[in-house]
Amino acid sequence: MTDIPTIAVHQINTVTGDIEGNKKEILRRGYRVNGDSPIFIAYRKNKVVAPLGTQAVEAKFAKASLVAWHDLETKRFSPHDFRDFMQSKLESAGLNSNIIAPMLAHKPRGIDFHYSKHEVDELLQKFKKALSYLLPQTIEKVKTEQQKEVQKLQNKIDDLELKLATNTANLLRTLHSYLEKAGLEHEFEDEAIVDE
Repeated sequence: MTDIPTIAVHQINTVTGDIEGNKKEILRRGYRVNGDSPIFIAYRKNKVVAPLGTQAVEAKFAKASLVAWHDLETKRFSPHDFRDFMQSKLESAGLNSNIIAPMLAHKPRGIDFHYSKHEVDELLQKFKKALSYLLPQTIEKVKTEQQKEVQKLQNKIDDLELKLATNTANLLRTLHSYLEKAGLEHEFEDEAIVDE
């Protein structure tokens, strides 16, 4: 099983977190969907609602892998890796296999197929309970990485502001000196060029 890194999980959360936006886009394009329609559909000229094909799903995972690792030759994860990860973590969270199966777009096996019926709201509640197993430290890692990046950028801004202030003060000193030597009057005051 491929271990899904922080950035990949973050990317998946970003993509799946926009399901409402996806619904709006589907409706805007003129598709008629209902509760049994797939969440992500293939856009076709005839406006027939059809699920994404294997290639489209693989392309979405390739794009997420590229965002995560910046090189598809180095590392990538697939829909199978994602299901493998999800299955293991949902089992660790104590969910029954009959609850896990529909979350992974499978049907319950054997005799359970006939008797195990779960509404979407029930599956969503179970999924939410399992989130701590799916993303226990990942969210904190993402937050920490983002905070480090923000701090790094803030340090760069602070350095640039200091350099700008220093260069401006030096330029004003030089200009002041040239104007004084030339005997020309100037309007800026000496306080403007005092060292900080």
